[in-house]
Amino acid sequence: SSDFLMPQERGKGVLVRCPSCGYNANQEVAVATSSHESRRPLPMETITNADCFGLICFRRQKGLPKRRTACCSMFQLMDGIAVAVYRSDKTVSADKLARVIGEPVIAELSEKELADLGYTRYKRPRKGRRSPGPPTAQAFLSPVGMRRPLTMEDQGGKFITVVDSSVSESSNLIFSQGTPGKFLINVNFGRDFDADFVGDFVAVDANCRCHHCGSALNLEKHVKIASVYRIGEYFSRKFDFTLVDQRGDDFFPSMGAYGIGLWRLLAGLVEAHRLKTGFIWPMNIAPYQAAMVIVGRGATILEIGSKLHQRLGKHILMDDRKLPLTAKFRDLDETGIPIRIIVSGQTLDDGKVMIWHRRLCPPTRIQLNHVEGKIRELEDLEQERFEAGSLFPPVPEDAEV
Repeated sequence: SSDFLMPQERGKGVLVRCPSCGYNANQEVAVATSSHESRRPLPMETITNADCFGLICFRRQKGLPKRRTACCSMFQLMDGIAVAVYRSDKTVSADKLARVIGEPVIAELSEKELADLGYTRYKRPRKGRRSPGPPTAQAFLSPVGMRRPLTMEDQGGKFITVVDSSVSESSNLIFSQGTPGKFLINVNFGRDFDADFVGDFVAVDANCRCHHCGSALNLEKHVKIASVYRIGEYFSRKFDFTLVDQRGDDFFPSMGAYGIGLWRLLAGLVEAHRLKTGFIWPMNIAPYQAAMVIVGRGATILEIGSKLHQRLGKHILMDDRKLPLTAKFRDLDETGIPIRIIVSGQTLDDGKVMIWHRRLCPPTRIQLNHVEGKIRELEDLEQERFEAGSLFPPVPEDAEV
């Protein structure tokens, strides 16, 4: 699939970018090269540590970096379970894991599900012993001598082991032995344990290098706007849907889907045009191009404001509520309306109103009959600057009115 992403600091997704060769990919599927330590394999040993029951506590006590230890996670498949073995400084990408094993990954098993399958529970140490961390069954999983879950002994089902490339290319790693307080040191893939699949299924992080050119990668948060998915012949075969080619033969057409997330698009627009106080809609999609605020309760001011509003049309919002001006501005900040028009006794003394664009220009007094032209002028100016790709800093909203 191909994603249309917008870089945004407040976004939930992560975009992996290479500034040298131009490689771009979502972190969920991006590939990269990570460093590993390859040394002469040492004999595997089992050690016991009465003060640390979990691998995290053991690593911290010994002052070891995360890349020296490795851990396991279990994932539910359609007809079984996959055990993912990866270094502790990495995280598993379910999409990449599914690609390595060639079938969908449903979800990672929770701690309760692991305990229900018969794997070791964490038991709080006796009084006087330091607690090594949260009570998790995952902390004690080990690929060395890995046994099938007790509930699968009679029911059957697939039970496979998948090893990440960072583990297969590293040497003398440290694993949990499978029980609290016991650890295996100098564990090496191929000698001490094996796997059904080996491949890259961990998410790219800041320590990785570009797989294509070896340069440092940039990780940027983003908002996903749209996607293009290649479905292939899956549904056409399921529904026995065929077409006829030029030779008169039937074939299953390859299908795809293109989707724009309207809610994501709106969220992206809000984030792109965010200010310290509210945000600003672009004028060509704003629900109202301008907000006209009536300042004062005199009959003349209200009459002039109403006539101006009727003349400008339905794309102008009139705020004639009996509230303080600061309260009105605070509410309008949250609506994103780009233009403000102020009608007050002070401006009407010389037949003018105050108008400004929250991004493009400071407050300016203009004649009543020039308001329509000023709005069109600001709309054209905004479009020109958007097409030029330049976002100008917004005008301070504490300007004197």
